[in-house]
Amino acid sequence: MSFSPTGKKFVTCSENKLIRIWDFRSRMVEIELDGRGRHGSEVISCDWHPTKALIATGSKDNLIKLWSPKKKEPLFSIHEHKNDLIKVS
Repeated sequence: MSFSPTGKKFVTCSENKLIRIWDFRSRMVEIELDGRGRHGSEVISCDWHPTKALIATGSKDNLIKLWSPKKKEPLFSIHEHKNDLIKVS
């Protein structure tokens, strides 16, 4: 889980490969990003970019993906890592 730079939203990730953006005040899911078919294994880490509307996810498939919440799709993947990504930040 990671809070947005404004603190008004937070992002969670899960073993089912879903990344959810929540509104902190209402405790409701606002956006769901579907990592199925994009990550080859469960998504085990997520973090907000400190100044841009981007979310980074890391998975046991050794991939880092940068997502655009507005487009609900990953913008690109980084394939350089050789191990499970337990923390992206």
